[in-house]
Amino acid sequence: ALVYDFIASTGIDSSPTMPGTYQVLSKEEDAYASVWDLHMPHFISVYYSAPGFANGIHGLPTLSSGARLWDGYLGRPVSYGCIILGLDEAAALYAWAQIGALVTIQE
Repeated sequence: ALVYDFIASTGIDSSPTMPGTYQVLSKEEDAYASVWDLHMPHFISVYYSAPGFANGIHGLPTLSSGARLWDGYLGRPVSYGCIILGLDEAAALYAWAQIGALVTIQE
C-alpha cells in the first residue's frame, strides 16, 4: 500500500539514479559527502554505486557554507545519483523506513 507520495529529484544524465529493487542498507541523520562538500539530511542508503560509496534518499543538501542546493528544483534531475526530497518529506521517510525495507526505483 502506498504510504507517501512525494515530489522528488533524481540523478542528472552524467550521474543517473539506477532503477531496480534494493533494500535500505543504513540510515544516517546527517551524512557528509566530502567529494561535493554536501551535508545530506536524513540519508537512507539503498545501493552502492562504487566501492564504499552509497546512493540513497535524502533531503535537500547543504554546502558547508550554509547554501542549500537545488531548492525549487524538486521534480527535475539535479543530483549525482541520489533521490532528493524536501526536508520535511525526507524526515518523515527517514522516521518510517527500517533497515532492510524494500525500495523500488523506477524510471
